[in-house]
Amino acid sequence: MKVVVFLALLVAAVSARDVLSTLAKGVGHDPQWPSFVSFALQYGRKYPSVTEAAQRFQIFKTNEARNVELRKLNPFATFGVNKFADISQDEFRRTHMGLNMTTKPKNMPKFWKHKHDIPPVKRNAQGVPNDVDWFAAGMCTAVKDQGQCGSCWAFSATETIESAIAIKQGGNPPTLAPEEIVDCDTNDGGCNGGDPRSGMNFVAQEGGLDTENSYPYTAGQTGSGGQCAFQQSSVGGDDSGASDVSDGDENALQSFLQSSGPPSVCVDASSWQSYTGGVMTSCGCSIDHAVQATGITSQFGQPAYAVRNSWNTNWGVNGFIYLAIGQNTCCVANEVSWANGAAP
Repeated sequence: MKVVVFLALLVAAVSARDVLSTLAKGVGHDPQWPSFVSFALQYGRKYPSVTEAAQRFQIFKTNEARNVELRKLNPFATFGVNKFADISQDEFRRTHMGLNMTTKPKNMPKFWKHKHDIPPVKRNAQGVPNDVDWFAAGMCTAVKDQGQCGSCWAFSATETIESAIAIKQGGNPPTLAPEEIVDCDTNDGGCNGGDPRSGMNFVAQEGGLDTENSYPYTAGQTGSGGQCAFQQSSVGGDDSGASDVSDGDENALQSFLQSSGPPSVCVDASSWQSYTGGVMTSCGCSIDHAVQATGITSQFGQPAYAVRNSWNTNWGVNGFIYLAIGQNTCCVANEVSWANGAAP
């Protein structure tokens, strides 16, 4: 059996190299070709055809050209080749963020309105805040990976409930199941998007959130949710619903971070795909992604929000991105919420 598996992997690897070798005959002179080949081999890309590989190479080049512009706009941040380098912006938005761009999920009026060009409130922060790190303090679970599912909203809700429980009991956050929210919350759209506040409200109505061990995450591999399999006997945490922390006021976000915990935040992540480090200073305000703000840091020489993403630790800075404080970068303060009454 082991020999069969080894041979299958060997054939796949050879096939992938054959596709690239064939394509190289036509585009091997391109100065970006060596970088693309290195990327494909590093991340184990197995393109099924020369046509597919050629399309991915063009996307790779488009993304690299975009990185040049992003570096100009964000001189304190870095952008480059990462695991998303051959994915188009539209494809990435569909598979790694959290809103359906054509169909509004139910029960998400505020989160949705900013995607439709209604100017958001922007009130910048006053003064320089003190550093705080809820992640290092042990009040957050490990960085997660939503995979190819627009379930960021469910992860943001889950992480906020986990942290609220940890703060209430002095540490040791439970690892809970975003898959339950994806599968069972009929007010939102599963892998097609939703609102983290709606997800927190769902947990309160459902009677709790199962543990990750009892309800493992599978939507990231399939791109869609499954049959609801919630079990009351496997609940690892609960809450009494969501509350708004900030609707555009950075001072409110900072105050909450420094005194209360790491809340759910909704952001414009359209420029995050190729982020590799440093502090973002220029970003849009078309909110399309939900994450968790875990602290404030001055390690980069300027105050920045530490934001925990759900694209695994091999993206960004060990799964984190840093957003400049004082200009509501990526509209990080526009949709901030917390899980009330969280309990194990």
